[in-house]
Amino acid sequence: MTTTTTAPADATVGGRHGWRIVAALAITSTVGYGTLYYAYPVLLNPMADSLDASTTAVTGALTASRMPSGRWRNALRREQK
Repeated sequence: MTTTTTAPADATVGGRHGWRIVAALAITSTVGYGTLYYAYPVLLNPMADSLDASTTAVTGALTASRMPSGRWRNALRREQK
């Protein structure tokens, strides 16, 4: 026969520890999106020059890479149902 022993949860479980994780994820997400969208215009011409492409083509590539996310992805899922 087995016995089960229960122990009280750590004080950080369900307390402020979870909010620290949420805050850290919010900050890293903000920095990530800021880097992607605000640094892009700064780096656009150097990228186009190094790829030997027009700025329009490089911007189109970013647009095409972002299309499968967000609304586009949700719209595709609805059509598949």
